[in-house]
Amino acid sequence: MAKRIPFLFWMIVVSITFLFSACTDMKLSKLVSTDPKPILKENLLLASQESSAKYKVNIEAFHQKMSGILMVKSVNKDTLRLLMITELGLKVFDVSFYSDDTFLVNYIMNHLDHPYIKNVIFENLQTLWPKENPLFDTSLFYSKRKKQTIIVQQKKDSKCYYFYSDALELTEIIPYVKAKRKSSIEVSEENNEFLIHTKRPTMQIRLKKISDVIK
Repeated sequence: MAKRIPFLFWMIVVSITFLFSACTDMKLSKLVSTDPKPILKENLLLASQESSAKYKVNIEAFHQKMSGILMVKSVNKDTLRLLMITELGLKVFDVSFYSDDTFLVNYIMNHLDHPYIKNVIFENLQTLWPKENPLFDTSLFYSKRKKQTIIVQQKKDSKCYYFYSDALELTEIIPYVKAKRKSSIEVSEENNEFLIHTKRPTMQIRLKKISDVIK
């Protein structure tokens, strides 16, 4: 009489098969050439001829909500400055980003003044300023699972994936630090809107452009 194989064994086999299938689906195929190619803008917060702009910003974190205006200004080709104020005019934060992928916090509210929280907020906002740097390695890939073209920007110990639709519109940004996914950023180029989701800590930041240029 044939020996029956336990049901649990088959469940394990199916699970492993599914896992490997999923992993295979996640693999990226490097593109040697494609026409047309998506172009990664050096600054996603400012249009090509802009030196400054305003965004409506909403932050949700730790069961609290905060909203206000985010003012973005290109100080020079190597420096981008972001200033957030509430509707009442209170300063929330003031940060300077630099082309070498560093940033300087000029000011931040007390209840946000924690290294972990600051890094999460500002590292994600800095992702919206890809910029060109000879130290960064940029490659073009294709995702079978998402069926999208991807520009991958490799930095020191991090990678940033910029996903483009067939219409060559940027739709999503996913940063990784030391091979760990830290957040995702939904992008609507048509509406000039960004939605940042972070896992640890759980946070949501929404940016919506409200003015072309700061007078």
